[in-house]
Amino acid sequence: MPDDLRADLQAAAAKQGRTLTQEVIRRLRVSLREDLRADPALRGLNFLIAQLAHHVVGPTQRDWRSVRFFYEAFKIAVCQLLNALDPPGEIRGGKLTIKGPPSAAANPSLHRYAASFESPEARAAYTVDIVLSQFRDVPLWNDELRKKQARLIAGDSSLVDIIYGMPNAARDLAIKPQSDLATKPKSTGRKITLDVKTTYWGNEEPKS
Repeated sequence: MPDDLRADLQAAAAKQGRTLTQEVIRRLRVSLREDLRADPALRGLNFLIAQLAHHVVGPTQRDWRSVRFFYEAFKIAVCQLLNALDPPGEIRGGKLTIKGPPSAAANPSLHRYAASFESPEARAAYTVDIVLSQFRDVPLWNDELRKKQARLIAGDSSLVDIIYGMPNAARDLAIKPQSDLATKPKSTGRKITLDVKTTYWGNEEPKS
């Protein structure tokens, strides 16, 4: 193993309280799991978006995330990239039919889910709400709740990844979760505002 790679792995292992061997095994398992279920198109898109973040700052070597000018340029670049990759065909919306017991038909969350397929804008809003709701709540969970929820959904690796991935995303994006967001779906100012708060993880409420 190259000395610089060993040093980086040892530093990462020490930060998490793991041995070098444990760190290597964990990273290999994560890499193999991602390869097995990887979406090739998404992997390619992630690479292109990473290239945009690199090139948008140019020779300034500034941080695209924290400098507002470069962040705005990055947003525009991502939209232009996605437009350039538009697939052919006509955009057609629809609406799902809810079938099931009366309780399902009366569920407002299911109705919003079904209605989200009517247009790309509705589907985008629904999807963003889901991701931001998880991004807002999951990093606030304590270790006990995180492990409990992971056991409940152990059969779905993508959901387990969310439980541990959202806190990492909040850390990497330098976002500090605010505890009052766990119990207040409506908020003002710079805080996230969601139209609907849906519980995806059993019946437990998020805890700080």
